[in-house]
Amino acid sequence: MVAKKIRDISVRAPRKLVHIFHILQALNTRFSSDLPCSSPTFVEEYFTCPCKCTSCGVRCCLSVNHTSNNVGHMAEFLDSSGISATPCRYDPT
Repeated sequence: MVAKKIRDISVRAPRKLVHIFHILQALNTRFSSDLPCSSPTFVEEYFTCPCKCTSCGVRCCLSVNHTSNNVGHMAEFLDSSGISATPCRYDPT
């Protein structure tokens, strides 16, 4: 079945194996390096809680609607001991 599909040129023009090799080699060279992180695919604000701490202004790092599961807000900023440097306060919204 595969060999039959490879030999079938009714949809495409036949290509020599050397041409296919050069195309694959060029694609490999083009995409072998890390892609730049110029812009994120999804904006973080769409998926994280929009609340900000009233004392430090840091956004809550939990997902949207986490309060419906009775989970409080949490700041991303932590000191070396793993504890928030200042207790964050969020408006009850």
